[in-house]
Amino acid sequence: MHTTEQLRSRSPFVARLRAAARAGSRARRPLLVSTIALLSACAGDSPTMPSSSLSSASLAANRSAGALATRAMGGTCTTTLVADFSVPGVLRLQIAGECRLEHLGRTTMTAVQTVSLVDGSAQNFTTYTAANGDELYTRWDGQVISPPGPEAVFVGTETYVGGTGRFAGASGSSWLEGTATLIGLTGEYTTKGSITY
Repeated sequence: MHTTEQLRSRSPFVARLRAAARAGSRARRPLLVSTIALLSACAGDSPTMPSSSLSSASLAANRSAGALATRAMGGTCTTTLVADFSVPGVLRLQIAGECRLEHLGRTTMTAVQTVSLVDGSAQNFTTYTAANGDELYTRWDGQVISPPGPEAVFVGTETYVGGTGRFAGASGSSWLEGTATLIGLTGEYTTKGSITY
């Protein structure tokens, strides 16, 4: 580590400014002294230089994409279902719906869900599409908690696993709970949690 005086003495530009300050009028002296101090503070190994722990790539990514932030996430969705019982012991659902979600606004959603008719466990992958076309991808792992029958109550965790546009690299999770009926082939759910993007 060099002292400030060593850095000042090594710079030819600083030496020329000092010489000009000695030869110049007193009116220019405060400006030259300020310039010398500024250049000395920003010289080579000065502690005012950016930390080497931040890579150029991460700085560029932060500048172009903005810093990641964690935000509250939640909303409600109404859905329509297409049921498929062709695999014994499994209910496959094609789900489409409309939602109002924080950070997406009015949104459409599509999902393919698999429900075990043996233990009520359920999984799906969902794509939420915002009005501007940005997509948010999620995985839901849940459980049907109502007795077997045409009406179902379900709960589980929805995990954010990326997307497009502002949701590229999104992460986080929400608690999701809702109801569905196989009589009218409709459903609805609410979700509440947090998302980072």
